[in-house]
Amino acid sequence: MAETGVLPFVRGIDFTKNDFSDGNFPYHVTDMVGLRWLRLNKTGLDIIPFELSNLKKLESLSLVRNNLRDIHADVCQLPNLRFLFSSGAALNTKK
Repeated sequence: MAETGVLPFVRGIDFTKNDFSDGNFPYHVTDMVGLRWLRLNKTGLDIIPFELSNLKKLESLSLVRNNLRDIHADVCQLPNLRFLFSSGAALNTKK
């Protein structure tokens, strides 16, 4: 799919209800450098995939109803991130 040259032009994708609990997050997401919004609701994630750290144009990230342990610094440092939705997440805030 990456050979088509389309991935940098994708503006939004909804992975809601895809099962990523086994750690098989699609690595091609890192090539979607033009992504503005991403929905990862009910995907079984317990960590935020490292592939998201390359999405410098990402403005909205939805992680509703997952099993997140924490939100790492890579996501917090995305320069255009304005909205981070994580309601219903089992977020661990203790260090």
